[in-house]
Amino acid sequence: MDEAIKRWITFGRSPYEILGTQANVLYQLPENRWLKVTVIDCRKQGEGDLTLFVGEPNPTAQYLEPIVAAHFLLNNGERLTDGLRTIYNEWIEEQHNPPPPAVRPLSYWLNHEDEIVGTYHYKPIHDDESFVWFFALLMDHIVKLSSFANKSVPEIAGPVSREFEFIVRILFARFEIDKDRWNWEDGHPPESIDLIDLEWPEDLKHVRERFAELRDMVKAPLMCLKARNYRSSNHLFPNEVEVAAAAEELHGTAKKMPPIISGILTPLKEWCEKHKPQEEPKSQSEKGDESKPSSTVPTVPGPKGSEAIVSLELNGQVESSVLSSRHDRLLKEVRNEEGVPILRIVSDGFYFHGTFERLTPVPLSLFREIAIASDHQLTIRRALQLVWPDDQVEEANVNTTIKHIRKALRSALAVSSELDPIPSFGARRNETHGFKLTFSFELIDELPNKAKGIGDVDL
Repeated sequence: MDEAIKRWITFGRSPYEILGTQANVLYQLPENRWLKVTVIDCRKQGEGDLTLFVGEPNPTAQYLEPIVAAHFLLNNGERLTDGLRTIYNEWIEEQHNPPPPAVRPLSYWLNHEDEIVGTYHYKPIHDDESFVWFFALLMDHIVKLSSFANKSVPEIAGPVSREFEFIVRILFARFEIDKDRWNWEDGHPPESIDLIDLEWPEDLKHVRERFAELRDMVKAPLMCLKARNYRSSNHLFPNEVEVAAAAEELHGTAKKMPPIISGILTPLKEWCEKHKPQEEPKSQSEKGDESKPSSTVPTVPGPKGSEAIVSLELNGQVESSVLSSRHDRLLKEVRNEEGVPILRIVSDGFYFHGTFERLTPVPLSLFREIAIASDHQLTIRRALQLVWPDDQVEEANVNTTIKHIRKALRSALAVSSELDPIPSFGARRNETHGFKLTFSFELIDELPNKAKGIGDVDL
């Protein structure tokens, strides 16, 4: 250490108590270099008039960055040299005024598409019925995509939710390979196949090309916005500037999409209507003689295979077919003229996507309030005011009620538990925390005893 300009010696307890005292010696070397030597199990050893500090095993040494050396001295109550003081002051200034984060181009997320899309795979689809099922989901999310043209950039870049995760999962869906149908002469099948690479029905091949064009237009901003669901420590997590750039890109692109979207939705809707599964005709014994009055109260098939007893008295005769025919008609009422799915809320549940889902009064009331709310999102605080105005209800009760709604929606949408059609937004246990619907629909509300509008309750 002949070249050392100065040295500092400190003593303290070793990281492990059994090792006794630890000695650290900091050397200041020329050219602003700093060397720290550490000796563990350090003890005094006297030799005549000399007192030595010895330790075992051999000392360890490491070079330190100047700012690390400055922290070492300050932590041990030592004064800084002039050079270290300057470095330390610059470091403090940088902590208070950090440089703006580097802004990555949207192509950064394109290069990590597989990682962002994830490994979730849908079951194989290869017949008309399975295509009808998935195309219905696809049309819903294309409509959702087009809605970004009517939102402002700050709205698109608003609170983090699973909305974009849901859209990416459908638009960039991957499917398992049906190994029974695979041509093994082509080699071992891949783990999954992309939606674009599926064997689409012959009369929809041109639609697949338009859909591929649409997907390429929105891929980069969607991947970036979906990555907001990662932890901030993940390299894919975008900063605020990157999120704003992605939102602006998506907003601008959405304004250019109507011609392409129309060229996708119209033929898809027509194809689904043409190929949707037909109900088997009833036999004569099932039909019965409807012209004859019945002397008993008849039962008719109810939603989800249950039996509903119907007794509507008209001119002394029981009209048992009224409710049944309405139920059948509503099951077929899937979309409006613009191709938007119809959500019809009735007294004991809701019709959506050709299914009927039962809900008890409280979940149904909460579902309706979210559906009629602005942007289909409702804070928990607001939900408590609307659904439980006279009761002391904990936030956990709202979460439990949402689980019942979520289960019914997953059944109606025919999606797995991986996808959340009613995700939360905002910070938990905060006034901004709530739930929102992430799919498009036209609401027909037939639920009686409607709660008061938002303006009728004092906040």
